[in-house]
Amino acid sequence: MRDSLPVLAVFGGSFDPPHLGHAMMPSYLLAAGHAERVLVAPCFAHALGKKMRPFLERVAMTRAAMAGYGSGRGARVEVSDVEARIFAANGGAPSYTLDLLETVQKSHTEWRIRLVIGSDIVESGETEKWHRWSEIDSRFDPIIVPRAGFSAPNEVLLPDVSSSRIRALLRSGIEGESMGAASGYAELRRLLPAAVIPRLTASRPRKRILLVGRGHAFSNVERWLSSRGFEPRGIGGRGVVDGSEGLPDQIETYMGVWLLCADPHLPEVARALVGQRGQGLPPGMPVLHAAGALIAADSLAGLAAAGHPVGTMHPICSLRSERDSDDLMQAGFGVEGAPRARELALELLGPQPWIDLQGCDAMQRQRYHGACALLANHLAVLWDAATQLLGEFGSQVGGRGTDRHGDHQAVLGTLLRSSMDNLLQLGIPAGVTGPLARGNRTAVAAHLEALSAVAGGREYIDLYRVLSERLERLLSRTA
Repeated sequence: MRDSLPVLAVFGGSFDPPHLGHAMMPSYLLAAGHAERVLVAPCFAHALGKKMRPFLERVAMTRAAMAGYGSGRGARVEVSDVEARIFAANGGAPSYTLDLLETVQKSHTEWRIRLVIGSDIVESGETEKWHRWSEIDSRFDPIIVPRAGFSAPNEVLLPDVSSSRIRALLRSGIEGESMGAASGYAELRRLLPAAVIPRLTASRPRKRILLVGRGHAFSNVERWLSSRGFEPRGIGGRGVVDGSEGLPDQIETYMGVWLLCADPHLPEVARALVGQRGQGLPPGMPVLHAAGALIAADSLAGLAAAGHPVGTMHPICSLRSERDSDDLMQAGFGVEGAPRARELALELLGPQPWIDLQGCDAMQRQRYHGACALLANHLAVLWDAATQLLGEFGSQVGGRGTDRHGDHQAVLGTLLRSSMDNLLQLGIPAGVTGPLARGNRTAVAAHLEALSAVAGGREYIDLYRVLSERLERLLSRTA
């Protein structure tokens, strides 16, 4: 049964730094048919105490190295920060490879999880030092990739790149204006993905941003900003209010502050930040909030009165901390505020799209936010109704390789995703399928009649009728 599931290959390592061999590994795994998807997981803290660059820096470099594979939903290669969550769940103790594989398996139940490992590690006997290696070997069927010196020469397909050699070159001082003339720089260009080299060799000013609030948006925003070359630092909104968390050292070096706390708490967090001005919040530092419905000058009035440019930078994206997603990297944002606050927002956004909310009054902001909520939140109503209706007649989900009878999410999930993809790519009416798209009103009438026999059917009938009437008018206008 396990062998019939698609394979998700888990490729872990320190990625300090990610080199050409790392960048080419997913292509090898996919093209050779070893896996249908690859999850790349930089480790948070090495189990043997190995010193590494900061985790977010290594994640950002690894995402840059793997950028050619695409990102977001549907990408076959994903760079994940799952190790950070494992580290936190372990109470700050370094995690083992088995922890990583078990965590990935829990969130990918419809996939067969396999570990990617080099033949050098296996043949050298290093796995004997690994935590519960025999269990990893039996449960997660490692994909052993041939490495030079530990496999027959004709089996080695990936370049033999040494991370130690790269680090030695970097320690030799290949940076700044002199790097172009350094002989070692030419060697670096042969060993590293082009997108990684500037992150390692350029002398760039730090672009720090303070994030306040550790809710659902925080981990997504932190990952997104890091991938764009910024240095986010997070503190809790509650900690700011009760005084248990102060502003970070050298706050004067930060670009600004972005409040990610819940809408009702914005005024009290703003007041608390004003109260901490004597402790280091520089006068004139811009402050943004992430609330879609609230005008910054109103909700952050205390900061505005204290001379801080305030503004909105609202992510138009559904964010949950439980889900490891890169969706924010393609998201649009709603932006408004004082000139310096808008400048900060647009610098953080870079090339990503945004909606100009400047000049909107309170009612217009509520309409904007209502439009976002209509699409993002109310899909849950249709999802629940569809699953409930399928369950009404005891339908089961079967198929080769599955024992998940009764779980309709597997099939309805594909229907939902394919419907959204059709709309996004084809628009209306071409992206609409089903009876009304074919002009078949008889089928709709039959559906309504069938729903009348369901317990509590009136609720389903009303929902289906209203949506069908709206869809029919929409299709007639766009035909």
